[in-house]
Amino acid sequence: MAQRKLEWHEQWLLALLGAEDYAQLRARSGVLADLVLRLDFDPGVITAWVGHDNVSYQVTLKLPSAETAALASFQAALSANEDWLATIREGCISKKIVACALAHGLKLFPRLDEVQVSCTCHDEAEAKAESEAESEAAVLLCPQVAAVIALVGEFMDDEPSLLLLLAGIDLEALLGHV
Repeated sequence: MAQRKLEWHEQWLLALLGAEDYAQLRARSGVLADLVLRLDFDPGVITAWVGHDNVSYQVTLKLPSAETAALASFQAALSANEDWLATIREGCISKKIVACALAHGLKLFPRLDEVQVSCTCHDEAEAKAESEAESEAAVLLCPQVAAVIALVGEFMDDEPSLLLLLAGIDLEALLGHV
């Protein structure tokens, strides 16, 4: 039996969460994504405001960034290929672009333990009372972070160029300079 082709969001979420957590998130994604009030993307950073029960929290996900030389090398490769740039301008990303990014050392599909996660649902007093490892685990699993991850996953197929932005590529600067 042929294996089903994975969409970009599935590849991103599976790498980020692993199969078991991805299945749990997928089951709850519609409910969770509705909690996100605002979602901002910057190169390598996702910032969101998530609300429920008349309370809102700020969630920040800082994704692993490539070395400056790797980013420059990959951007040079993109700039030299007008077809790739046209694809990115259309909001798409091809397998060849992904392969080139990976070859240059960009982390397009990070694991959650490689992402710096913060959520304001845990105030400083709680964080000091708990051990550092327990506090970090609680933030990684909080509903606000899950909501943001679910919504980013939903955007990934409609805007696959997010893979590049989240890997640290400033797409506006890249496309504006060409």
